[in-house]
Amino acid sequence: MSRLLVQLGLGSRPPHGSPVGLGPDEYRPAGLARRLGINRDTVRVGWVRRDADRHHVIGVDEGELSRLQELHQLPRTGGQ
Repeated sequence: MSRLLVQLGLGSRPPHGSPVGLGPDEYRPAGLARRLGINRDTVRVGWVRRDADRHHVIGVDEGELSRLQELHQLPRTGGQ
């Protein structure tokens, strides 16, 4: 049965984290987290949309990516 579904183009979807379907300046949470060197769950807080396969997608242009990298380098203050 699964073979038939695949032949019909209905059997599978891209795996989580796949760049399939992403536009320029778009990332999956794990990909953006790797690029920034931070935890994936940290990335999920913010503007996130879901693609047709219900995977998370985040749009981040080069300017925003630089800003996020700079913020990540700031010392942690413990919320004070």
